[in-house]
Amino acid sequence: MILVLISYIFNYIFYKKYIKKIFFQMRNLSKNNKIIEYLKSINLCYQTTISEKSPIILEKSFYIGIDPSGSKIHVGHLVNFLLGLELYNLGMKIIIVIGNFTGQIGDPTFKNTARKAIDNITIKEYADNIKIVIKKILKNIQIKKYKILNNNDWLKNVKLSEYVEVLKVFNIKTLTQSQIFNKRNEDNPIYLHEMSYFTIQAYDFYYLWKKYNCELQIGGQDQWINMTAGITLIKTKGGNANVITVPLITDNSDNKISKTSTNSHIYFFDLQKTYIYNYINMYKFEEKVFTYFGKIFNTNNREKIIDSIFLTVYNKKLLSTVKKIYRYKYEAINKLNQKETENIDSYNEDNYTIKNIIKKFTHIEKSHHVNDVLKRGIFFNNKIINNIKDFYFYTKNDINYIQISEYWYIYKYNF
Repeated sequence: MILVLISYIFNYIFYKKYIKKIFFQMRNLSKNNKIIEYLKSINLCYQTTISEKSPIILEKSFYIGIDPSGSKIHVGHLVNFLLGLELYNLGMKIIIVIGNFTGQIGDPTFKNTARKAIDNITIKEYADNIKIVIKKILKNIQIKKYKILNNNDWLKNVKLSEYVEVLKVFNIKTLTQSQIFNKRNEDNPIYLHEMSYFTIQAYDFYYLWKKYNCELQIGGQDQWINMTAGITLIKTKGGNANVITVPLITDNSDNKISKTSTNSHIYFFDLQKTYIYNYINMYKFEEKVFTYFGKIFNTNNREKIIDSIFLTVYNKKLLSTVKKIYRYKYEAINKLNQKETENIDSYNEDNYTIKNIIKKFTHIEKSHHVNDVLKRGIFFNNKIINNIKDFYFYTKNDINYIQISEYWYIYKYNF
């Protein structure tokens, strides 16, 4: 009887410690393969370290890092949040790290020159603004549980002796082979503080692994060296970790969309501007950007792509409002000759300027909102006319007239 009991206890412990562990590893491995395959199919995975030997456990945490080098969120950041949403829905916990410390250095990856130093006060101001936007995004994409951390909180306390031990894990060859400084020359040298950036980001990953059970980092494909450095450091501590990178967003000339890109302002969500302004800006995106997001949202329709991006930052009510405004179009029924226009008094009290007509039919009261509508031009006969200062409207005997420069039309408006 005692032998049977001992045998039962032994088998139970053996099952719990080994067989059950193998079972869950196999289950996670099966899931991992399907997850990566799915993420690649929707353009949310470019490269990953996840493999049979290094699976991810869906009960663990992952993190997204953002340096506050500016006060606005870039469309590239949104891709990381969309990937984060997929992982969150699979059961993983999300951590957002705002890099107040690393932001003072500036990521040097593939930069032509060293980044200009940003003072602590400006960094904090940028970080506070970014935090507001991040919370809006997380709310709109239905991520309810999350942590937002500041890496200055732990990096400011790292002793020099501890950091030297981190440096011992890496070598210069890693950087030179990666070619992240291949755009530098004698006139634009590489500085030591820039070379330290990837080791500090590695420490961030290690710290999160140790304190928050974080085993996955996600970011852009140009961050591969910085991100995998964290894996290297964690392995020296006996741990396991992985990364997933998302494809870079590029313009029609294959240049990375960034703050230094041509017309870069159109790729940022500026909350100091109106939601109308940010919506209209997206219609200026280049073709490759629409193609990129089209794969994520599974559509080639530009309006649907814009709507989907807009909903990551703003709510459905604002989308409904802005779409009504944006769809306000004019269609000429017929053009009037000079004799027909003689009976039209374009300067009587019923005349409307373009601002007045927008206010009347869209119920927009604030002048700066009206100005945002005007910036995108007026749709007239399916063409956008940007020179709108010569627009005049007139109603007589229930007939609507519109004057564009010296020409008059009978028109109707459509939503």
